[in-house]
Amino acid sequence: MDLTGWIVRDATDSNVSVLSGGVIPPGGYVVFCQDSLRFQRAFPAGPTPLGEFSFGLGNGGDTLRIHAADGALVLSLAYDDTAPWPVDADGGGATLALKSVGAYSDQPTAWKTSSRLGGSPGAANP
Repeated sequence: MDLTGWIVRDATDSNVSVLSGGVIPPGGYVVFCQDSLRFQRAFPAGPTPLGEFSFGLGNGGDTLRIHAADGALVLSLAYDDTAPWPVDADGGGATLALKSVGAYSDQPTAWKTSSRLGGSPGAANP
């Protein structure tokens, strides 16, 4: 899937990042992060990030919104760090991970705490 022109936002409409290019291969994953150098220091064997966004996603809850290049909303996830969301993904290094990669849901029960600290960037969650 070609991600050129796709838009990433958080809960604030003024926080906008537009992807300049990149492709997700069939069955593949990409990383889009706030700081590529910091990411690569944390995950030296990990994938090269596809791009950066200039704003952060809150550890205490936020909304992640992804729009296609034509502006159509593709994904909206309002998450939190309190129950019923997995509370172990609250700034201690664990991340939120879908229980079933093939079954996206914005419902808290569809998410779990990553089994590895820092998650599994660029790969399926174990």
